[in-house]
Amino acid sequence: MKAIVMKTIVQVGVIGLLTIILVACKSVEAPPPLPLEKIPPLPASVSERYQQGEKQLAKGDLPGTIAAWQEILPQLTNHPIAPHLRGWLTLLRREEAKRYAREAAASEKNLSNTPPNARVIAVLPFSNIFTSAAFGGASKPKPFNQALAAFVMADLSRVPELQIVERDKMQFLLDELALSSSGLTDPATRLRVGRIMGAGHVVTGQVSTFVSGSDYTDSEYAINTVVADVIAEEVRGVQEAVGGLLKFYELEKEIVYEILADLEIKTFPKSVKKIHTKNWDAYAAFALGLEYLSKDRFEEAREAFFKAIHFDPEFELAREAYDSVPVGGNRVSEIPVSLSPKIQGE
Repeated sequence: MKAIVMKTIVQVGVIGLLTIILVACKSVEAPPPLPLEKIPPLPASVSERYQQGEKQLAKGDLPGTIAAWQEILPQLTNHPIAPHLRGWLTLLRREEAKRYAREAAASEKNLSNTPPNARVIAVLPFSNIFTSAAFGGASKPKPFNQALAAFVMADLSRVPELQIVERDKMQFLLDELALSSSGLTDPATRLRVGRIMGAGHVVTGQVSTFVSGSDYTDSEYAINTVVADVIAEEVRGVQEAVGGLLKFYELEKEIVYEILADLEIKTFPKSVKKIHTKNWDAYAAFALGLEYLSKDRFEEAREAFFKAIHFDPEFELAREAYDSVPVGGNRVSEIPVSLSPKIQGE
């Protein structure tokens, strides 16, 4: 299948490639969660805490609901309600992130009294450039930028000295400010976003792909990033990694190591060096899943993440993403607040 995909890419584009991968794996489908009406009783040890979460949700106390349900989730790993509960927690956290973004944007005028934290890093969405000789040099958008940014964020989050701004908070703030990834290359704009987020450093980036001929395996990948010091209002460092497209995992690590060097972090955990995946098909499916997720197309995102796991069962980020995708509803208002009588533990 991979050979067919590689030969077809120059005719259909990168988005076409991702679609081909998913269609070719049509028989690999994510198992549907058990319907809520068939959920068996919860263990008695967690039913009371679950009910407390419902009560908090009915009051509109999202942090209280998150705290209650997050506490019992580890005890429900193998229970049929787990996929639903993980998805509800995702919806609740996304709503919290939206509220945070609105409040942060509204309080921008008061930021002069709150200096940024040098340890906080905001990794802004990367922009994309896709150029193919087969398309006469035309550029096409694609979702690989989201996957690479997710890899970089995950690696930096494993460094104890750093605190990474959550992706949802970042994206909702950019939406609130009506900013796209293309506008984040402007120095003043990225510093502004960093100040609003309370981040001492901001990372921006661009992912460039050039397909030189009919064989996609010979294509070149270039990742360019910039670390800006929000406090000093200057560029801290510029990073670049260039190489074969199918070595995307090596190029991503080069960028991370350069970022850490420019932040003067000389030692870091071995987990930072761990490769997320070397499997191109898993990477492509993960990228498409993030694209669907950003558009609230949760069912399609879940399928894409499941296929990423199929291609690479050791792909932890894909598994985490798959586990957290909402099922059976897209809004907080669709989370049931009176389910506990039906699943009350005995």
